[in-house]
Amino acid sequence: MIKFLMTKTNGAFRDLVSILFSACLVLGMVLTSSKAQAESDDFRMTFDVSGSIGKTYDRSYQEISLGVNAYFTDWFAWRNSGFARFIEGVDNVYGLDTSARFILNLGDSTLGFTAFVGPGYRFATSSGALPADSAPFAEGGVVAKLGGLSIGGGVKTVFNSLVRSGAPEDTQYFLILAGGGSL
Repeated sequence: MIKFLMTKTNGAFRDLVSILFSACLVLGMVLTSSKAQAESDDFRMTFDVSGSIGKTYDRSYQEISLGVNAYFTDWFAWRNSGFARFIEGVDNVYGLDTSARFILNLGDSTLGFTAFVGPGYRFATSSGALPADSAPFAEGGVVAKLGGLSIGGGVKTVFNSLVRSGAPEDTQYFLILAGGGSL
């Protein structure tokens, strides 16, 4: 009976996280659509490379990702990032992270400070001995901007236990290096 209730609770919580994530994306797009139509210069895309370290199932890993960020306004971005995780002693994990980021900018593009926070979902695959769960996550971080270079860091927690009972949460710390290039 307890296992049944936990499964139902995890399923309900997972559904709630999915609904909240979808609502964040839709809300961001709706709120920005009228402004984007009036000022087409608001939309832009950027790229970044990040690296992170962490530990899961008592094994250390390093992860690298290449992200593409679609900015609908100066306070909302949708980020998609392909990643590769290299785990000590087992097969690697690959996948895609997609997230909604709410952003606070101080300063300008030449000299400034940016903070971000938001929900996301990790789609992961592995043929290795360790499970690679697709699961929701939350992330936040700060970035310092100097000219065309941005350097920052943050933390991301992947909530594996929401999709598989008994799975450990995965908290990783990451560094960000972003260039002045844009699409």
